[in-house]
This record gives sequence, C-alpha cells and structure tokens, in this order.
Amino acid sequence: KEFSIIMMDIDYFKNINDSYGHITGDKCLKNLVSIAKNTLRGDDILGRFGGDEFVIVMRGTDAVKAYLVAERFRKKVEMTNDPHFTVSIGIASYPSDADNAKKLIAVADEVLYISKEKGRNRVSYSGME
Repeated sequence: KEFSIIMMDIDYFKNINDSYGHITGDKCLKNLVSIAKNTLRGDDILGRFGGDEFVIVMRGTDAVKAYLVAERFRKKVEMTNDPHFTVSIGIASYPSDADNAKKLIAVADEVLYISKEKGRNRVSYSGME
C-alpha cells in the first residue's frame, strides 16, 4: 500500500546549541515533538532519526497529502518563540519514489537537502522540484 515519509531537521541546530546552549537545543527538540503530536494524525508515526533529524511515516498517504501535512507542520514550527526555530523538510512516497525502505529514506534525505539549499524553512518533494 502507498505511504509517504517526511524527513526533517531543525535549521541551524548546531548554531542554536553553540550560541544558546544545549538546554535551549533540547527545548527545540521537545517543542518539535510537541508540535508533531498536536499536528499529526493518530496513525502517523514520528521517530528520531538522529541528532536533530526526524522521520514521520504516514500510512495510506500520497505525496500531495504528505506535502499538505508537512507544510502545516512547518508553519506551526515557524511560529515558535521560546526559542524560535524553523525546520527543513523532504518528502518521499512509496512506491512512486522508491521500491524499498532504504531507497525511500535516501530520496527523502536528498529532497531535505534541496530544502536547505533553497534557503531552509521549506518543504520539498522531488516530484515538485
């Protein structure tokens, strides 16, 4: 069955940790998870991929729906104030973008870096670039 993954990380997270300390960095991570819990659907699965990188698995969701969810999530994160931070996001869908999990994650990661190259604080999908 079709599903999509959203891969994201906090923009300039290293700078946040270096400039404001790890307590502030941890607060960013906690705020991101809280926003995800309040924004995502009950069936969506949020996982930490490493450092400040997270993956959301969205069962039964095509790329267009995943993009809409990701954009709504990105806007909510952008509204954070204590501390303010943003996220860059990449989306990949099965089976249209890859036929196995390893390739799907690689595609989402590549597209995440497109978001970063285009200025950060954005959602990208390979089919829309």
